[in-house]
Amino acid sequence: MKLQGNKLLQALITIVLGALLIIWKTGVISIAITVFGVYLIVMGIIEIVQKKDLTTAIIKIAIGAVAVLLAWLVTQVAVIILGVLIVLSGVVQILDIVKSNKKAENLVKTIMVWAVPVLSVVAGLFVIFGNGLDWAFIVFGVLVIIEGIISLIDALK
Repeated sequence: MKLQGNKLLQALITIVLGALLIIWKTGVISIAITVFGVYLIVMGIIEIVQKKDLTTAIIKIAIGAVAVLLAWLVTQVAVIILGVLIVLSGVVQILDIVKSNKKAENLVKTIMVWAVPVLSVVAGLFVIFGNGLDWAFIVFGVLVIIEGIISLIDALK
């Protein structure tokens, strides 16, 4: 068995990232925006210290500060907008079905025609008023952990 350092490190980081996605769920977005904001602030300060382009440095610091201050609010607004768009998509599909006035051949086909738009409306409302997006992050986190475990096994071969 030959340990491959980079592959092992990548596998462990992948597993940790998957666990963080499961634990923090949608909070990961806010954390990522905050980290990016801090990065911009630091880069702006470095550019000022190194006497590079002052305008660019100030813009980086300003954008970074806004990102840090608004990261949590922006995430919530983005989730609500996503939920509204999903609901609207479902409503438009329902209106198209009603407008077309087509009759399905049997009950199963009728259910199939109505299932997607109705589920879209329900899912959109769940995203807006519930924690629907959290489940997506949990599923994605589990998939990332599985990828990390596979990579870990590969690194340990």
